[in-house]
Amino acid sequence: MWRPRNAVLGSAIAIVLACACLVSLSAGIIGRVRQEKNEADAKQRLQDIRDAESTFRERHSRFGTVADLVAAGLLAPGSMEDQPGFRFEFSSDSNGYAVAAIPATRDDRYQYVGWSFFVDESGLIRGAPYGEANRYRTAGRADMPVRQP
Repeated sequence: MWRPRNAVLGSAIAIVLACACLVSLSAGIIGRVRQEKNEADAKQRLQDIRDAESTFRERHSRFGTVADLVAAGLLAPGSMEDQPGFRFEFSSDSNGYAVAAIPATRDDRYQYVGWSFFVDESGLIRGAPYGEANRYRTAGRADMPVRQP
């Protein structure tokens, strides 16, 4: 078995190895915290869109497009732009709307890279795991509602 020539060298090696382990562990934790924040932000945006659509429908007896919602002052300009970690797909007609929040990351090394979310005229925000294991299927009407704060 190899042994360092002196205790100082041995201690230095132990410290370097411990630091390397901590850096690796903290990178994973930071990545997970960032992902959870991005998911919370995506759900909040869906809640904002849901609230805007509800108000627009009360005022105009129909659902609105993104342009309608912005023109009515119910959504900020740029509300449907992608945000860190997510892209958004929006569709609407006078009878309904649908918005999907889809993780921007695709990585076949992992079964799942996060959650995809969906909201429609029902007002329920639904979610589904998103990743290679389910062929990157986005959440939709058939998925279970997610917990809301």
